[in-house]
Amino acid sequence: LRLIARKIQQIFQLVPKGKLPRELARQVVQEAQNLERLVCLAALRQVETNIVAMDHQVRAVRDFILTGARPQEARSIVKLWDLIKQAMSNLDEYADSKGVEFKPRDDAFGVYVRVSERDVLRALSNLLHNAIKYSWSKEKGKPAWVIIHAYVQAERAYVMFENFGVPIQADELQNGLIFQFGYRGSLSSDRGRLGTGIGLTDALNTARLHGGDIKAESVCARHGAPPNDYTAPFITKVTLSLPSYPHRSII
Repeated sequence: LRLIARKIQQIFQLVPKGKLPRELARQVVQEAQNLERLVCLAALRQVETNIVAMDHQVRAVRDFILTGARPQEARSIVKLWDLIKQAMSNLDEYADSKGVEFKPRDDAFGVYVRVSERDVLRALSNLLHNAIKYSWSKEKGKPAWVIIHAYVQAERAYVMFENFGVPIQADELQNGLIFQFGYRGSLSSDRGRLGTGIGLTDALNTARLHGGDIKAESVCARHGAPPNDYTAPFITKVTLSLPSYPHRSII
């Protein structure tokens, strides 16, 4: 569009005087200039969004690299929902730049976990960042969304991140490819999305170091579409689990 707008301006500058009504020529050139400005502003907005996205990714990669080099952080007993709220706060600006709203749901009832706060916060942030990045708006004119659901089952605490958007292919889930270091899903570059292929690896390693795990599922959200129709939006759920810490031990 920018090239077209510029070409229109160049063409009208070459039109001999008197060939076209002066006011018409002036209006066309002015509209072409306005179009070029709008395209430039849109490009700047996309650059801004990418910079905000890369800010988290650069910090996450730095922390991942330094994990083995710095002294191990002592584990502390913390309320799981407090870590989730911090992750949402850390990524609030990024979500806003992508037009994504959070839908938090705390059914964990104040459950505590015994963890390295820095590492588990990074894992939660990585999972939330992915959910934001790969979200699509479900209805035109309405924001995309990410559900963050905390709950407890059989003395384990769970945090599920659910989004509507880019699919994860079945073989990538079944073979655990999405958790391999440096791997990016075959559809992850949808609409120019950036990534490092490290976030899920780091999150899974962190969960397992704390006696937990991460599970992922991605199912087609288009009614009547084949389950492997990867042109359709998918509902993706990524769930981190950790051992819960008994309340009576911290009273």
